[in-house]
Amino acid sequence: MPVGWLDAVTDTTIWGRVSGEGAPGPVGLRVEVDGRLWGFGRAGHVDPEGGPWRFAIHHDLRPGQLVGVYAVGAEQELVLLEGSPRAVPAGTAPRGELEAVTATQVTGWAVDDDYEGPITVALYVDGRFWRRVTADLERPDLEEQGVGPHGFAVPHALEPGQQVEAWAFGVRSDGSRDQQQVLLPGSPLTTPEGYLAPGVVHQAITDPSGPFAIHLVTVDLAAPSVIDVALALDVLPGVETTSAMARRRGATVAVNGDYIDPGGAGRPIHAFAKDGQLVQTPLLLGNNHAVDDLETVVFMGRPVIRVAAEAPRTSLSVPVVQVNRGAPAGDEVVMFTPEGTTLEQPPATATSARLRAAGPAGVRADGWAETTYAVESVGQLGGPVPAGTVVLSTPADGASAAALAALEPGDQVSVAWSFASWPGILDTSGGNPTLVRNGQVLSGNVDGTTPFHRRNPRTAVGATADGRLLIVTVDGRQPGHSVDHHGARRHDRQPRLRPPGAAGADRPAGPARTGPAGPAGRGRHGPRGRGGRPAGRPRRRRRRPGLDRRPAPVAGRPGARLTQGPVSQPVPARKASSSAARASGASSAMWWPEGKGRPRRSAAQGRHTPRTSPYRSGRSSPVAHRTRVGQATRRPARRSSSSWPRSRPSPAR
Repeated sequence: MPVGWLDAVTDTTIWGRVSGEGAPGPVGLRVEVDGRLWGFGRAGHVDPEGGPWRFAIHHDLRPGQLVGVYAVGAEQELVLLEGSPRAVPAGTAPRGELEAVTATQVTGWAVDDDYEGPITVALYVDGRFWRRVTADLERPDLEEQGVGPHGFAVPHALEPGQQVEAWAFGVRSDGSRDQQQVLLPGSPLTTPEGYLAPGVVHQAITDPSGPFAIHLVTVDLAAPSVIDVALALDVLPGVETTSAMARRRGATVAVNGDYIDPGGAGRPIHAFAKDGQLVQTPLLLGNNHAVDDLETVVFMGRPVIRVAAEAPRTSLSVPVVQVNRGAPAGDEVVMFTPEGTTLEQPPATATSARLRAAGPAGVRADGWAETTYAVESVGQLGGPVPAGTVVLSTPADGASAAALAALEPGDQVSVAWSFASWPGILDTSGGNPTLVRNGQVLSGNVDGTTPFHRRNPRTAVGATADGRLLIVTVDGRQPGHSVDHHGARRHDRQPRLRPPGAAGADRPAGPARTGPAGPAGRGRHGPRGRGGRPAGRPRRRRRRPGLDRRPAPVAGRPGARLTQGPVSQPVPARKASSSAARASGASSAMWWPEGKGRPRRSAAQGRHTPRTSPYRSGRSSPVAHRTRVGQATRRPARRSSSSWPRSRPSPAR
């Protein structure tokens, strides 16, 4: 006579075993539910260890129903299996939590105790479906709660103020979906205070002891927001407000760039490059900063600049000693670009070759930025350089004159440049001095009594070891608002450039009105004339800074405090400082546009999503560092699986 056991009845399956001398082969089963015949089965699964016959019968019974199983013997006798009857258990609802919406991702966890595997979580933005995600990430911090690998972390491109809800889908013990859908605790959550764009966060920091009025923009390089630079009016020289540059380039956040050369009426004094095109070599020795084209590494310091031109047909290979830095002398070969306009032009008596770009700049395997050109004309080519071309020039009696003259229209010429130990950079701007290196304040660059060390509005850029870019601006010259009527001295800024993990910081700009005018960027201000004005500029009546109520996207870590003692007051996500946009006198600026995820950035990429500046305009800078984020735009941007037009989020399927 067979004997057996009803081992378990789950929400989906009836499990058990049958054995005995009278059961040499598979054994028939009779299944009753609530005392009535429900169906028949068979214990026919072989135990790999040679034990009894096993069975697993799928069911769709209701919770609470009683299941009894009988083994059918050789003489059709019925033997009730031990453990019968058993009740069908009720399935448990999924549990979990929507833990955070940071500047870069949505995080949380979800688990269904009926099932050992991962479950699905549906995310909604402002009440509309966004995407599904599988909760399968390791969460060692939750092991004590028996959660295990059931976390989720989803990169986002939300706009400021958008709300996220997370719903967990319940499953049965076999992994099939049941009807339970649970709104996870913590829902809804919104973007953090000061959030401006993916990975970009703005904080306003006040310290009455100064008083100090400080703006900090933190940019997470791993986020989809992209860092870029701009030249005021796109020419040398050029002077333009930072906010105007931000609007013109579609930036979300922008700050001032390099110092102005007083003699150049608005040109930067350090090396400047944009989209792989070297616009000028430095007028004075100093520091530059750059982010590589993949936006994973920040470089700061005094670079060694190398420029070379090569023509395969004629075997021409010459170093280019300077770019937009005056006429060549001796055997020098120099280059002029359209940005030089009337300030920098090829000499009429020089031997020159005009080259037209065949495509955007790219990064070679050795880290050099290279552009391929076709020769357009050769000879004496004085005057402005046409758009889309560059001109190589050398004295008519120079050693390279014959090699340039031997070029013919249509010949291919490549021009490449590098900052030596800074591989893969396409954009760069300058600034001085270095304030912090490897977490240590460089006191020699901070303390002093010269006019250069006096308190003024300042802009600085820093980088942390964990992949964040820090942009700091300090308002000035407003009684009761910022630094005792005078602005900030350089040593006043050191504690704010040393958050946990801060590795280095440059001061990009000199005295000028300053402040953020869009997402984060490297910034500088230009030299000033008497009375604190930008050189060559009339006085302006000062206005008290206010908060612009237009939305302003920014990225980074929302909770970083850069002050030692003062109170940190994050600005609401839909407010930002307009005093930042009134910085004046610099020659460059930096911003973050859309476009991460491509292997190499070219001059033609990252310029497709115009957006008005979130800060009001004022007077400012001839070089601008900007930030443009296509996902946080007032008009529809190119759609990606995580992009969000402002009006209505679209689900990513």
